[in-house]
Amino acid sequence: MRFSNEQHEYEFLARLVDPETFKEKDVTITIDGGRLAIQIDKYGDKCSVDGEGSPIVVDFYNYRLKVLVWADINKEDPTHSIDLDGDKEDKRVEDHNKAMKTQDDA
Repeated sequence: MRFSNEQHEYEFLARLVDPETFKEKDVTITIDGGRLAIQIDKYGDKCSVDGEGSPIVVDFYNYRLKVLVWADINKEDPTHSIDLDGDKEDKRVEDHNKAMKTQDDA
């Protein structure tokens, strides 16, 4: 793990292990300001040199979280952009059946 307080950059190293084959993939997670970038060994994006790309980015901008994915290394822009606004805990809708059962038990 690397930590640089002056630049507000954090870097974590991890290893993914396939439970079937036990093959491994090294992963680097970098947090820099409002971005969390995930680098995976042998994966990248169009605008980065080999070994430096981040095909998955979590972006925090305008108080909104978005997951950006580059699923095609030949495309400059993300192939997927997922806005996580609908996943906020305060937007959870109570399960109607559970609410009815609780009322019946009372």
